[in-house]
Amino acid sequence: MFRYLQSKKYILISLLVGALCVGGIIRMTRGPSAEAAKPGSTLVVWCASGIKGPMEELSLLYERAYNTRVSIRYGGTGTLLGGIEASHEGDLLIAADSSYLADLRKKKLAAESIPLATMRPVLAVAKGNPKHVRGWKDLLERSDIKFGLCHPHTAAIGRTIHDIADRRGDWTALTNQAAVQKSTVTELSADLLAGALDAAFLWDQMAGSMAGLETVPCPEFKGTSATVPAIVLTSCERPSSALHFARWLASPEHGAPVFRSHHFQAEGGDAWQKSPEMTLFSGSVNRPAIERILENFCQREGARVKTVYNGCGVLCATMRAAEANSASLPDAYYACDICFVPPVADLFSEAVRVTETDLVIAVPAGNPHGIRTLSDLAKPGLRLGVCDVKQSALGFLTERLLDRSALLAAVGERVVSRVPTGDLLVNQLRAGSLDAAIVYRSNLATLNGAIVPVPIDHPAAKAVQPYAVGDKSRHRQLAARLLDAVLADTEPIVNAGFRMVLDPAPVPSESFAAPGFEKQ
Repeated sequence: MFRYLQSKKYILISLLVGALCVGGIIRMTRGPSAEAAKPGSTLVVWCASGIKGPMEELSLLYERAYNTRVSIRYGGTGTLLGGIEASHEGDLLIAADSSYLADLRKKKLAAESIPLATMRPVLAVAKGNPKHVRGWKDLLERSDIKFGLCHPHTAAIGRTIHDIADRRGDWTALTNQAAVQKSTVTELSADLLAGALDAAFLWDQMAGSMAGLETVPCPEFKGTSATVPAIVLTSCERPSSALHFARWLASPEHGAPVFRSHHFQAEGGDAWQKSPEMTLFSGSVNRPAIERILENFCQREGARVKTVYNGCGVLCATMRAAEANSASLPDAYYACDICFVPPVADLFSEAVRVTETDLVIAVPAGNPHGIRTLSDLAKPGLRLGVCDVKQSALGFLTERLLDRSALLAAVGERVVSRVPTGDLLVNQLRAGSLDAAIVYRSNLATLNGAIVPVPIDHPAAKAVQPYAVGDKSRHRQLAARLLDAVLADTEPIVNAGFRMVLDPAPVPSESFAAPGFEKQ
């Protein structure tokens, strides 16, 4: 990939610098020591009736393993939402479709969500298909077929069928032809098994688990599926206990095999750990913004996060040195700028642009050298500090900025210090060994005016911080929830001198512009 990262000599030098420099910091953030609910306590779970089979089995297994009672309330997902909104009770909702998560969050009733399994809608008939039902069209055109629907406001399968039919312009005709509309998919399947109906819209896992049923091909369902999530409710008073149970339900060792035995599609979530531990590599500039978020995250999850802060060039070199052993790679990478994602794009296939901050000229209070613009940095005798171009995103961005301003040569003559991180430059300014430095605005956010920023009027004077989850991470879901926590808690980020990116959508890592020096 990039020659400077492939060079063993450079890797060893970078690792040595990372170990010795002040900017290289390893920090372990821990959650509560309790790894599950206290023995004898109870988790209250609202659960869609179509998920009853695996949940009955799994709740018993969990109760035996952790001496924690799981009290489950069943019903159609839509009906359960009404109960949650009315009562503000419960710890978790096991919904039949993740689309309900948006509804809950609009009403501030939902927090974290962990996917457990997937289902697909099917048109089910009695074994042998005695009425020779051929598909969707028959339900609309044949009066001899008695079929049933679920109410779209009470059950997820009803909502799914409504959405498909509504897009086709068939919903009114479908409801007019239907013999019954039930509140839950369980009631509907019971009518079909009893012979009261000739056909019904069910989930594939339910039809597959009943020996007396089979399905009819329905092209109208192509590309349609539902994800079954475990949603932590805001009414939950023990989030670490609820998340412990949700992670256990999603795990490939415990929950996934049971879901598959009940005909769900379940690949499994993160590898099971009572108290999971993940590693985050982060550019040093992000540290003031995320430390409080990390502490809150670990308390909620009952997890541990090992955070390695350094210049992004050093972090990339460290990852390259460790790539032969995937267990040594970080689970997530929060870079100082998007330009340091391409060097490790094969390890992080996509990234989310989370925050941004400006490059500024940092000077002592009072600005004794009267620096107003970039060109002022070329003043004779000025002692300027910058970051190293190969060790940090800030160094690369500084060189690019000066180059595009046609000042690289003139200003370069005033550079007396090159370091891996902006924090080191700030420390040198405070010690009086520098007159000015080019740093991130966020490097100065907590200094109370001892060092002040001089704005730089240039479009290249900006850094965008992306967050990426490792492709080989054993804690992909945990790392993704950490991103959700960062996006949800913006106050410490803004206070640290950052702006939130308005549209944090995943972007292929290869689409980011790489540093120019990899071609040297």
